[in-house]
Amino acid sequence: MVKPVSPSRLLGSLIILALLLGSTTGFAQQAPKPAEGDKTESEEAVFIPVEYRAPPWQVSVGVRLTGKAKVKFSGLGAIPADVYPGASTASDASTAYYGRTYADGEVYADSTYALNSDGTTYTQITPTDGKTNYWNFSSADQVVELASGEKALAFHAYVVESDGTTAAAEKNSSVAWDIEISRELGSSRRMSWGLLFGAGISDINCKTDATIKAKLRTLTDYYLLTGVTLPTDYSSGASYSGIEEYYPYTYKLNDDGSYATDDDGAYIPVYQYDSEGNKLTAWTTAQRISTDPTQRDDVTEETASLECIGHWEVKGAYITARFGPYFAYQLTRRLALRASAGLTFTVVGARFYINERVYIPATEAYMQLTNEDLNLDAKVSGILGYYASCELDAFFTDRTGMFFGASHENFTRDLSLQYYMQRADLSLSSGTVLRTGITTRF
Repeated sequence: MVKPVSPSRLLGSLIILALLLGSTTGFAQQAPKPAEGDKTESEEAVFIPVEYRAPPWQVSVGVRLTGKAKVKFSGLGAIPADVYPGASTASDASTAYYGRTYADGEVYADSTYALNSDGTTYTQITPTDGKTNYWNFSSADQVVELASGEKALAFHAYVVESDGTTAAAEKNSSVAWDIEISRELGSSRRMSWGLLFGAGISDINCKTDATIKAKLRTLTDYYLLTGVTLPTDYSSGASYSGIEEYYPYTYKLNDDGSYATDDDGAYIPVYQYDSEGNKLTAWTTAQRISTDPTQRDDVTEETASLECIGHWEVKGAYITARFGPYFAYQLTRRLALRASAGLTFTVVGARFYINERVYIPATEAYMQLTNEDLNLDAKVSGILGYYASCELDAFFTDRTGMFFGASHENFTRDLSLQYYMQRADLSLSSGTVLRTGITTRF
């Protein structure tokens, strides 16, 4: 049987419980406040914002749309003779040594070799009569009669001369590579400033094709045939080539012993000896003509009659470097606006290529002038200028993004290139430049 709880015991339990509750409350009220620097990491992140600072270096790589090149071609339709008629007299050393070539024949330096006294060896003879035994022509039409009544051989050389026609070519803006690197030197809350260096490269390719008029210049040299016996049939010309092979011949002396002939009938002048044993040179005159023309005519037609088919081209490239300060304004964390101005230096290198051909009725063949297959040296030049630019940088991350910009580059360069008589005057200039590409910070 359970005893009932007495009032005195119940009152004692209540008093003990009240004291315990009171002591707990007092302890909680007396606990010290945490120090202001003792905030947890999560409280610090919530109440103190972190300011983002971009890396100081920035590199941009992309493309640019820029540049304009114009070329004026002049002196077109000029083609030199593809033969060598030489000077009007043999006083020209190269003519005396190499002889003359024409469109319808040749008159070379003498090629006479005399048989020595041993009967087996040869010695080349230096002509003393101003004539040669080494010549040929192409047609019976070349045998003409001069005003003096003498017969002569007419040899021709042709030159194509310009009629003053010009042509032009132009290349507008083109896409090219561009690179820029910059370094931040200082900043405030949203503004920053520094220096940049950039460069862009563009190509030059201005060309044109046309058929133009040109003038024919005809040079005619006349060689007397006095004392020369031509073959019975010379409708296709005739050839006298002297002696070019040095091997033993079977000789047949003429009646007076002044020259011999070999098995082919070619004349071989030989030495004669006087009673004292001195060498005497006897020249055969049968096939010897003068090494210099007796008369020369040089005529250029007044009205251009020839058609010149031509291709003219200037190829090259130019690189423009820019340097100057920049200022940037941070619109948002991902967007920045940059402006810059400074100096430019442009280096230009170009080559001039031509290909002209003209049909010559007299020869029934084309004359051509071309340098397309030649490894020509480029002509290089440089010029100072200035620029001003503005661009927008849009970053996808804190380090990488894209840029879109425009600038004005001011420079003009004229460059003249020439090959033979043809000339190309290149005018290079730049104005508005558009740039875009990727950019990164580091």
